[in-house]
Amino acid sequence: MSDTFPALVDDLLVRGGITVFRFLPEDMWNIVSTGDKFGLDFDDAYQYVTAGRYGLTLVSLDGHFDQIERGRRTPMDIPGKTH
Repeated sequence: MSDTFPALVDDLLVRGGITVFRFLPEDMWNIVSTGDKFGLDFDDAYQYVTAGRYGLTLVSLDGHFDQIERGRRTPMDIPGKTH
């Protein structure tokens, strides 16, 4: 673990460009209500609420997001990406 975790953090967060977004405790209630409203499981509701809080566009191959208000984009929709 002492070798793996630092390497993971370096690969994903330092060099990989992944951003960590923070929630307030009350955001968790929004995740639950969003899941109930749209019939999403926890991880899909979490992504939806995260995108809403930070003004992000959902990019996913998951069709569950097609039923929600903001919808989704697919990786093929992103300009400048080669597929």
